[in-house]
Amino acid sequence: MPKRARARPKKKPKRRAAAKAALSGATLNRIANLVVNQCLKVKDTDSVWIYATRHTLEPATRIVHAARQAGADTLVTYDSDDIWYPAVLKLPTDWLRQPSQLSLKLHEAASAAIWVGGVEDPSRLKRIPADRWAANEEGARPAAEAAEKLPSVEVGLGMVTPQRAKTYGFNYRDWLGAVSGAIAVDYKGISDKGRALEQRLAFGREVHVTAPNGTDVRFRIEGRPVRLDDGIIDEEDRRKGAIHASLPAGSLNLCPIEESVEGTVVLDVPQPIMGVKVQDVALSFSGGRLTRLEGKGAFKRLREFYDGQGGDKDRLGYFSIGLNPKAKYGFIHNHIVAGAASFVLGDNHLDGGSNRSSFNFGASLSGATVEVDGIPVVKDGRLVV
Repeated sequence: MPKRARARPKKKPKRRAAAKAALSGATLNRIANLVVNQCLKVKDTDSVWIYATRHTLEPATRIVHAARQAGADTLVTYDSDDIWYPAVLKLPTDWLRQPSQLSLKLHEAASAAIWVGGVEDPSRLKRIPADRWAANEEGARPAAEAAEKLPSVEVGLGMVTPQRAKTYGFNYRDWLGAVSGAIAVDYKGISDKGRALEQRLAFGREVHVTAPNGTDVRFRIEGRPVRLDDGIIDEEDRRKGAIHASLPAGSLNLCPIEESVEGTVVLDVPQPIMGVKVQDVALSFSGGRLTRLEGKGAFKRLREFYDGQGGDKDRLGYFSIGLNPKAKYGFIHNHIVAGAASFVLGDNHLDGGSNRSSFNFGASLSGATVEVDGIPVVKDGRLVV
């Protein structure tokens, strides 16, 4: 008896530790029901396109079941690193530049879409030359524009993989727990705070962002639409044309008046990109044009990516404020952390801006003070709305 009693506790921690590396079936079912019934509000008249990858088949399967239980018709498409990487690395660039007619037809046939995917191993992204990346982006642009008309939810679980964690130096279990925790949040609370802040920005004229790290940047916003990503697409959102959500959710986004941007922002939250991680990226603007692009970490890769792209890559595309109280800095969804101020360079023409470019890069500032017409809405990295 004593020997058995001593033997059992040694095995239990191992089982508990293993369980932390994957979400339970009950958790996946809750997420599936959240996506289908609360976020997208799927109806029995819907035709739902579900995009899955090899590492997201389990959550995608549960989402299919939930959509069918809601009475919807469903179609699942499959992708994987072994399909995508050889195409973007080896096929002729002329092939990459050609839009997928089949994808365009699927966008027309579906009434809603759920994206549960992403690259499983981002370390291979470092091998993609800038010209091939630009060609692939050019070919994908028509489908991206078609997707703007299709109500959709992007589920961020597809970004959480052991390979991605290893590439970027994340603790996989901590990351998985952080993302699932940020998904299981009070969305009504996010919506209430977001609506109050949305009113401030919607009637505001100028935003001023400062921080002790040297950030001091201003830009005008009058007349630009403000988009609240609170994880729920309701009838009011549909009337406004705000038909896209992502989980985990929680941000307020807008496109600054591009030529009005003046000053410097230093983005202190490390940001994964293209298989590497950059940090302390400094952006300086004069007359709305980028005059300084510097950084630390694997910044050389970002610079090569930037230099290889065209269009309005040197203009500020987006500004956002995070609203999610359970999200954490240090992973990928930094822009939704409550109080985060985030900036994105490049293309924004699909969201009310005037930039057109094959380039996008964004990162976050953790300790910002954000003022709208002189009134603080974020103070030292904390929401004050």
